[in-house]
Parts: sequence; structure tokens; C-alpha cells
Amino acid sequence: AVDGETAAAGIRNAVWHGRMEEIQDGVYLDGAHNEGGIRAFAGAAAEVAARRREESGKDGRIFLLFAAVSDKNYESMLETLMRKLKPDRLVLTHLYTSRALSMEAMEKAAHRVADGCEVQSIPDVKTAYQTLVQEKRPEDTCFCVGSLYLIGELEKKISRTGFDSTVRMV
Repeated sequence: AVDGETAAAGIRNAVWHGRMEEIQDGVYLDGAHNEGGIRAFAGAAAEVAARRREESGKDGRIFLLFAAVSDKNYESMLETLMRKLKPDRLVLTHLYTSRALSMEAMEKAAHRVADGCEVQSIPDVKTAYQTLVQEKRPEDTCFCVGSLYLIGELEKKISRTGFDSTVRMV
């Protein structure tokens, strides 16, 4: 039998990869990949970004790296992210799976809902990630979301490219 304190300590120390996983300072991966998951993610991400702004005392930007598979309601997902998270910059990327949404379809949807947000397309996941991380200032927050395929690709590429792969859950 496990006592209550041991169980609580186990829960506190549990790591769920790909769920608001901080892989570098201010860079988060989240596997939200449907409308309900995106709604929950967007609320939590907005809180994380607000906390980081408060802690830094600076008006940090929000960067969003997004990719989706074709059988999801990606336009609704993007609309929720734009409305709740209000990113300063959205970078779209392409997944390496037969289920991937085409860049053209993603770009059309993003431009319909972007509402003043800068939208950029970078088809290669590694290049898209590196672009955002290199442009990120310490007070900025970067979120990578939209598909478990995206999170899997990033986790493989980050460890292979020598990025800091230590993680911290929030």
C-alpha cells in the first residue's frame, strides 16, 4: 500500500512529455491536437505568458509554432489560439506524415483568422523551430502546438541537434 504523502509526491514529480513541457527557458511544447485540447492549452498558455511578462517586468512577445493533420478542425483551432492567446507571431510548419495538412490549406486558414498577427510559413520543422528560438528574447514566450506529430518531431530533432533537452513541467 502507498500512503497519501508518497502518492502526492509521485504526482508532483510526474513528467508528462509534450504537455506544457518547458524544453528551454520560455519555450514550451504541448500536444494539444483537437478543439477541446486547444481551448485548454490556450487558456493555460495565456497564463504562462502573463506570468513570464510579470516576472520579467517586460512586455514579452508570444510566438506560436503550429502544425496540424488534415482530419482536424484546424481553422477552428487556429481561431481559438488567435482569440485566447493573441500571439504576436505565428509560424506554420509541415509535418512529415501522410496525414499532414498541406501548407497551402494551413496558410489560407491562418490568414482568415490571423487578426493582425504576423504569419510566416517555414515548411521544415527544425528550421521553423530554430527560427523562433533564435529570434526569441529572454522575456518572450514560444509555444509549439497543434499535433502530437509536431511534438514528436521536435523532440527527436531537438535531442539530435544538441539543443538543451532538459525539461521542466509548469
